[in-house]
Amino acid sequence: MPPTRVVSPNVLRLRELCGTAEDIRNLAERSGRHPSTVRSALRGRPVSLHVIRDFARAAEVSEEELIGADPQLAAIEDCTVTIAHTHTPEYVAALLPGVSARTLRNRASQGQIAYTQVGREIGFTHEQIEKLVADAAREPAPPRRDSRRRS
Repeated sequence: MPPTRVVSPNVLRLRELCGTAEDIRNLAERSGRHPSTVRSALRGRPVSLHVIRDFARAAEVSEEELIGADPQLAAIEDCTVTIAHTHTPEYVAALLPGVSARTLRNRASQGQIAYTQVGREIGFTHEQIEKLVADAAREPAPPRRDSRRRS
């Protein structure tokens, strides 16, 4: 799915169309949008091109009349960011015998394995998982210690 185009509304033209609270409610109702969306556009906040089209149809004006010129937004529109899909430590632990999600988190925080940080959470890309699986196949899991005391 292509990214949604974001535009800056022509606030002056929108204010001509929506001078009162009643006008805002009418435009929102006719366009099928929430009144808060109309108020956001009136404040000059960026809106999607779909919203501008709905406003234009409802107000019976051209879309071009409702689009303002904002050079900063033009730069944002041209920017695309690709983010790698990541999997949780729980998912990766299920692929690796004898390794828990907690172990993966500990090793990642100690810098022993590669990981991807997304906000506060850690995740693993497909390439990182492939490397972990290959490394696990090369070296057998260490034997588990029995934590119970022997008498």
